Amino acid sequence: MSRAAPPLFLSATATAAGAALVALGRHDVPLATGRALAAACVAAAVAVTLVVNEPMNTRLRAWDPDDAPPADWRAVREQWDRGHRRRRALLAAAAVASGWGTVRSRTDSRSLPHR
Repeated sequence: MSRAAPPLFLSATATAAGAALVALGRHDVPLATGRALAAACVAAAVAVTLVVNEPMNTRLRAWDPDDAPPADWRAVREQWDRGHRRRRALLAAAAVASGWGTVRSRTDSRSLPHR
């Protein structure tokens, strides 16, 4: 894993969680819900990276390019790819959840009586 990845993972999760707390503090439940779901999705994507992709990357880096690939290289590639697809889906879900919360928040605030 690159040295930049852990701080980026931590900051993305913390930013989404912080945005959820700010929205909750403003009693904006739809926005807080969307941001909390986004934070959970980002955290899950981090977990997939750490549990699936990073161990696979370590294994792949140990392969010697001058040698023939191991007999199970297709299975290894498929396992890495499945982890990567899960991670992409979770990050896409985070974006959708955040957008959903924003849209719901703005829709709900327009329907409330103004004081």
